[in-house]
Amino acid sequence: MKFKSITFVFSLILLSDLIIIGTELPHYFRYFSKPAITIVLLVYLGNIFKHGKWSWLLLSAALLFSLSGDIFLLLPNEPSWYFIGGLLSFLFAHIMYIFAFFKIENFKTSRSFLAILFLLFYALLVFKLIGEGLGELSPYVLLYMIVLLLMVLTVFVRNTSVTAKSYSLVLTGALLFMISDSLLAINKFYQVFAFADILIMLTYGYAQFLIIYGAVYRHRAEEKLKR
Repeated sequence: MKFKSITFVFSLILLSDLIIIGTELPHYFRYFSKPAITIVLLVYLGNIFKHGKWSWLLLSAALLFSLSGDIFLLLPNEPSWYFIGGLLSFLFAHIMYIFAFFKIENFKTSRSFLAILFLLFYALLVFKLIGEGLGELSPYVLLYMIVLLLMVLTVFVRNTSVTAKSYSLVLTGALLFMISDSLLAINKFYQVFAFADILIMLTYGYAQFLIIYGAVYRHRAEEKLKR
């Protein structure tokens, strides 16, 4: 599937989910539209990568955990273990992304130190806003934040080991993931704000898309070099 084709199909699916969120259409429609966002990326990934390839397994696992998280977060807020289930699902999704993009040599630069300082500052800022509203969910959210920021750091420091386009695509996706999760946390634990659900899904959807397409772009570049 070509880039223009997957971009069109994905954007159409995401748009349908945003329309359901922003209108008075029944909520149960989202049981189809929201999972379709990750399902279409799984299909796209399967068409590009050779099955059994380590990177394909990790990226597929990340999308499957994300799909599980999407379903959990569609369920009612009570009991709270639905939210915890979603949180843990996305935590494992980020771990899969970390394994997919991690190279120890990428961390041996001054960039990693500066990135750590920035991410710590960002995490403290967000946690200061939402901390009082977390209650018994504090340890789960704190653990999730650590893994999410480690994923962003892993992606940020890989600039020397991949092409510029793959790097920018995946990094933009990771940053959008961080923004989406921050918006979700602020809306849920600090203060509800206008168009929150739309902004959360818009940034989340394109976060997943850009991460996967960035990985696919790198894979295609490596395949061309082998020929």
